[in-house]
Amino acid sequence: MNSILPQNQNENAVSNDFKSFFVEYHVGKILKHCNAYKKSGIPVITILLCILSTVFTGMSIYMERRMGFKTIPFGKDTYYRLMSSPNINWRRYISMLAAAVHEKIIPLTSDSRRNALIIDDSPCKRNCSRKVEMLGNCLDHNDHRYYNGFRTLTLGWTDGNTFLPVSFCLLTNQDPEKRRNKTVIQFDRRTNAAHQKHLAEIGAPACLMELLKDAKKAGIKAKHLLADSWFGTPKTILEVKELGYDMVCMIKTNRQIAFTYNEKRTITREIHDKESAKQSDKKSPFTVSVMVTRKNDKRAIPAKLVFVPQEKKHDEYFILLSTDTSMDANEIIALYGKRWKIETFFQTCKGFLKFAKETRAIDYNSLTAHVAIVFTRYMMLAVKEREAEDERTLGELFYICVQEMQDITVEEALRLLNLWAESISEILNNPENIDKNVILKALLNETRKFINSLPTYLTKNLLNAA
Repeated sequence: MNSILPQNQNENAVSNDFKSFFVEYHVGKILKHCNAYKKSGIPVITILLCILSTVFTGMSIYMERRMGFKTIPFGKDTYYRLMSSPNINWRRYISMLAAAVHEKIIPLTSDSRRNALIIDDSPCKRNCSRKVEMLGNCLDHNDHRYYNGFRTLTLGWTDGNTFLPVSFCLLTNQDPEKRRNKTVIQFDRRTNAAHQKHLAEIGAPACLMELLKDAKKAGIKAKHLLADSWFGTPKTILEVKELGYDMVCMIKTNRQIAFTYNEKRTITREIHDKESAKQSDKKSPFTVSVMVTRKNDKRAIPAKLVFVPQEKKHDEYFILLSTDTSMDANEIIALYGKRWKIETFFQTCKGFLKFAKETRAIDYNSLTAHVAIVFTRYMMLAVKEREAEDERTLGELFYICVQEMQDITVEEALRLLNLWAESISEILNNPENIDKNVILKALLNETRKFINSLPTYLTKNLLNAA
């Protein structure tokens, strides 16, 4: 009995945490606003509480019911109907919940802190599946191999210390010929399910614009969007600027991307060669003012290119672009260093929150609901981690007496950039040793820090369930 009681106490503590989280951030009202409600029977919020808690018990809804636990007060059909409902807008649910949480976090830092949105994608692999709706053949950019599944395009918000997922979409392959399965059930085009499936087919750049509109509609406060080189194209940069966000992204050095420099369209390599000859210190970053333009397009916006020499190979360099020309090189590098937060987020979701492992559903609606549930778990943990690390959350007296949490420094951002370069080099030279990659080791270390900063009972449950 002694070995069972602590486990039950832990499960009760986890359940109480979720209940207090739901009450504080009005999750019930948000669910109703997103069409997640029932006229009779078990309330949706009760079902969601049970689903969210399963990751901390190490058992699925199916196993808990099979073992006769009384913690599941509903049948399996109730669970399946909720997950596969075409009417629930899970994307809006995540946006509204993130907005509610970020309203509590923003006052903890000064007005001068640069908060940012981050966009990135991560593989959602279903290689052993054949009947999954809209299953696509997608390319994994890390190991340069194709897999069956989806790309989880995620938009997040960070203040440099806490990361919150804001919106998402499971992208399939744009080419219908490279999809394993088509849409199984045809819904009315006005339903949420039809809108979400259409979004999955239009490609990452176009989908990004819809996710940014979600963030703006929810009231997420940020002026900058951080992105990797996959989104660093003039077309995307111009469209993001039109939505009211300044973009800070990496530009690939091996691509023929051109900017207007000295009134001529010039590729980045030529700009670097001309400007680097003028620099006295070859090891320091330097900026170049350019205009972002496209052929046959009258739109043009000013931007800064930051050339950052690599630590171990001074003849090679990173290129960062910022459409916020008021920032200097160090400020741009430090801001871009916050993009690391989304990598830690993906690693935590996959390693501890059962992302893509918990469900074997084959319909697209259930997969979308699963992603929303995993993101909800992470937001609760992010709140717990902030409360444990930031003494300002304890009350007004601590807010006055205690300094705000430190933002990322330029030195730390440069370290992360060089880690990334070393990682890419390892992948290209030794693709068979990808599991020993330096960037993966660094991600695991950051993930462990996040998990270990949580309350003890949460940390134990997550480590046991992982």
